[in-house]
Amino acid sequence: MATFTANIKMESNTFDTLKKGGFKLFGFKAIQVSVQGGVPLVWFATDNYLANTQVTWQESYQAYISVQDIPAQGTVIDASATENIDLSQTMNVTKNGVTSVLATGKAGAISVVSDLGHQWTTGINQIVNNVAQPLCAVPLYGGNLDTFTPIEKVLFMFATEPYTTGTVIVQAFSQGILVDLTGVQSRDLTYDLNNGWGPTNQVWAKLVPVTSDLTPLLIQF
Repeated sequence: MATFTANIKMESNTFDTLKKGGFKLFGFKAIQVSVQGGVPLVWFATDNYLANTQVTWQESYQAYISVQDIPAQGTVIDASATENIDLSQTMNVTKNGVTSVLATGKAGAISVVSDLGHQWTTGINQIVNNVAQPLCAVPLYGGNLDTFTPIEKVLFMFATEPYTTGTVIVQAFSQGILVDLTGVQSRDLTYDLNNGWGPTNQVWAKLVPVTSDLTPLLIQF
């Protein structure tokens, strides 16, 4: 099981100001999906950070379903059923919401298949800092199959917004940085309260301005 790390470094004056101002560190994770209409969720939100912070995540997953329709920005998704699942496996969902995991599925992806008769919202969770947290929410129509292929891209931002994990966010509420870890297992980042995120000269780091549309960055087809 691969482990990935983002090391975030900041000067003491930035750290002190963030802490006194009630800023939290927010994280989002990209995913490739097979059906349109999905939205990204807050993967983690924490005030437990230091001047040198390490965010770690693993290739460890869950699949979930929810009775909620895809909600608007700021709404929290509540799972009604969750299953531990590996890549190349399938979660089966009956019309009554009973779930089970099948040992077969699309290679390199997580599949969720639904019986006829009911529409669900579905998505996957991934372990970050030792806790399974949701990445996305997409529609699952009766008699259909959704697939999720993890992408090693993460988005970070600092902000004072009250959002928690599982909250639908489609528009950036602070400047952020989208970090590509494809082919590597660690990246080093910097943050300054007034100058923003770094590095700014690497192809694997993309600055994301405030109010940017996050959906095409994090939900890919």
